[in-house]
Amino acid sequence: MTDQQFYLTIAAIAGLGIILFALTGFINIKKGFVGIIERTGRYIGTYQAGRRYFAPLVDRRVGMYKLGACRRLVEVDRYQSYFIDYEILDFKLFHYSGHDLDSLVRLAKNESPDNLGLSLETRCALIGVRFIAVRENKK
Repeated sequence: MTDQQFYLTIAAIAGLGIILFALTGFINIKKGFVGIIERTGRYIGTYQAGRRYFAPLVDRRVGMYKLGACRRLVEVDRYQSYFIDYEILDFKLFHYSGHDLDSLVRLAKNESPDNLGLSLETRCALIGVRFIAVRENKK
């Protein structure tokens, strides 16, 4: 192999590496979902469904949430679980609040077991979620 062939091979490999690295910047957000995107650890936006390009190693998708009404099964303990119907209204607030629905249900159940729905409605509003309904899961 001559020097010219060697340098041409190295240049082709480097070029291919650069192209592959650039292609890793595509982020796909599924239909019916939104994605939370951060740049170097800071929030830059909430994006709707589609294929988008962001800078590799700098931008990343840190959350993906369903649009519209959702239902989730939450286990409070080994013997008790609930179906929670809700809708996320403020995706940024929900993502960065540091709370999840499981812990909110457990807190609300411990605080007010007789009026779980009202307690959940109040707590969910604080994290950008519209509470719809709660019903016990009959095992």
